[in-house]
Amino acid sequence: MDNISIVAYPNPTLEELHLQIEGVENIPMDALRIEVTSLNGQLVSTNALHISQTTLDVRALPSGSYLLNLKYNEQVLRTGKFMKQ
Repeated sequence: MDNISIVAYPNPTLEELHLQIEGVENIPMDALRIEVTSLNGQLVSTNALHISQTTLDVRALPSGSYLLNLKYNEQVLRTGKFMKQ
């Protein structure tokens, strides 16, 4: 699972954050989710993944930095970061 990556763009973003998840071909997609948390650990949203490319609507988030946690069941596979303007 060392080859898993999260590509998030545009970063920083205003309205939408596009995600490309790579290296998850051998993991059931219906068991994957992306959790968005603030830097202080507050869970902001949980999003199921059904394909390796998805878009998150971040318009409602306050400006600041956020973490993206790619999770399989309860295990964090990879963490990324993005900034909301």
